[in-house]
Amino acid sequence: MNGLLRQYCPKGSDLSVHGDEHLALVAAELNARPRKTLGWRTPADVLATLQDRPGTPIGSTPPTLPAAFEPIPPCTCDSD
Repeated sequence: MNGLLRQYCPKGSDLSVHGDEHLALVAAELNARPRKTLGWRTPADVLATLQDRPGTPIGSTPPTLPAAFEPIPPCTCDSD
């Protein structure tokens, strides 16, 4: 996860300079990104499946792609 977060804010950057809204948008975008380890499903899809149908194996439903979303621009803050 750290590697994904660093696409938005470089290592050593101070996350406290970003507002809650920006960090929430970054989190939402990361949760909407398909992962190979989840059978190209998104973490949000997997969580919803597990919440809706407890005990259902993660790979038992077909992979889905996330709805279109606008990418969040990379962090412009300076790292220390």
